[in-house]
Amino acid sequence: MKTVLLNLSEDSLLNTNIIFKPRCIYEHILQDFSAEKSYTLSERRASPVKTETRKIIFDSDLQLEAYFFEGISQPFPPHFHEYYVIGFFESGRRSLSVCGKNFTAETGDILLLNPCDNHFCCGIDGDTLTYGAFNIKPDIIQRLSAELTESCDPVRFSENLIRDEDLFFSLKKLHKTVMETKTEVAGFEKEELFLLTFSGLIGEYSERCENRISQNGIPEYCEEIEKACLYMNENFSDRITLDGLCKITALSRATLVREFAKEKGISPYRYLENVRLNAAKQLLEHGESPIETALKTGFSDQSHFTNFFKAYIGLTPKQYGNIFKTR
Repeated sequence: MKTVLLNLSEDSLLNTNIIFKPRCIYEHILQDFSAEKSYTLSERRASPVKTETRKIIFDSDLQLEAYFFEGISQPFPPHFHEYYVIGFFESGRRSLSVCGKNFTAETGDILLLNPCDNHFCCGIDGDTLTYGAFNIKPDIIQRLSAELTESCDPVRFSENLIRDEDLFFSLKKLHKTVMETKTEVAGFEKEELFLLTFSGLIGEYSERCENRISQNGIPEYCEEIEKACLYMNENFSDRITLDGLCKITALSRATLVREFAKEKGISPYRYLENVRLNAAKQLLEHGESPIETALKTGFSDQSHFTNFFKAYIGLTPKQYGNIFKTR
């Protein structure tokens, strides 16, 4: 397990469909966590944050990334991930958009992002963000879901922003355990916390993809859009142009851009950059240098790669790669 702690100099959308469902499924997790409960839900606005803290850990036992941001004012432009993101907001309001739905994220809210959910966010009225989250690969969630339901159907969270006090503090306790564990001593407790927390999360807030029916039926250009995505997924290291995608899909430039954005919630170029970003993360995780990573993933130069990577991940490629050097 590797921790990276960075101290950096400190260099909006309406709330909809937030649900509140208090329950006692996590009672045994929370019984020794009540002291932190009253503190963390209080708005910590007594004094302005002058530094940023960005702490990221890869937990080899649970096979997930855990990260913690404090004092963050950086906006994050439209992007998506190839994994699930489960986050919790400790302080600071954020304007958030997920797949075209607009929210205001506040203290105590929980963020649930499915793989490929297009999203972006920014601070409100100068608020700085204190936020913890887990990045979890789909096969981990799928395996846990199969154990719970004996179903192999893909898991999809039905809500993106929820308010569930018990779940909030269960996630916070698991997050604290992962971030602070330096030995294998707490392995049993950590795994138990993970299974209990995510079993409740999946059972309460996920839906089976087989039961999802589009209100508009099958999109008219679905097959063409998938062709374009497949081509970019397989050839991201090459020079890809809009004209080239038009030839592959037999669509006009205007139709391709319009229908792609309608279907994916993101433009073709932005989709390609996200594919390259996810590939770059994998290379960095396996020890590739930032320079080689930029070349292998199709970025025009290292400066462009570094700026893009930091804008979306919140770290430079070198800082991100350092997390995995002792795995």
